[in-house]
Amino acid sequence: MKKHANLTHAEITSLPNSTRMYEGAGRMFILQSKDEIANQLLEKQKTADEKIKEYTDVYIWGPFFVRR
Repeated sequence: MKKHANLTHAEITSLPNSTRMYEGAGRMFILQSKDEIANQLLEKQKTADEKIKEYTDVYIWGPFFVRR
């Protein structure tokens, strides 16, 4: 999820601000500003970083996942 959000954010930053952007929501698409979509992508990256830290703090890597 983090890599996908990072790649998408890198791509949309090169687009002009007047570009129409849509967010998928179920079976429909919602028109949103470039800034709103960029903020959502940054939030997804931040959430992914927090989850990675949480899991690496709790689990020890080895042949099996073991709780500390």
